[in-house]
Amino acid sequence: MKLRVVILITAFCVIAGYSDAQSSSTGSSSAPYTEGAVWDITMVKTKPGLDDDYLKSIAQTFKGVMEEQKKQGIIMDYKVLLGDSADRNDFNILLMIEYKTWRRSTVCAKGPTRL
Repeated sequence: MKLRVVILITAFCVIAGYSDAQSSSTGSSSAPYTEGAVWDITMVKTKPGLDDDYLKSIAQTFKGVMEEQKKQGIIMDYKVLLGDSADRNDFNILLMIEYKTWRRSTVCAKGPTRL
């Protein structure tokens, strides 16, 4: 009896694994989205009157790194947006990085690795 149960469970796992591999390889997905570019957005809140100081401090490092990553094809685009805070707890600067795919953005977030 135990041997039959083990064989049935093994057969079920093999069939389930095979069917899962088939469905993922055909590309048909029931996900409510399509694969494509994603934006990684960082919201920054600076103290009143220190916007320019913050932008000057990241001008060399952030822009230099982003330009190099763009040249190497790691990112597609980047933007720095400045605006007014809605209230005293709200952000006033957005740092936006556009990646080709979500997988690429999660790999880059873990740190520098060879792709």
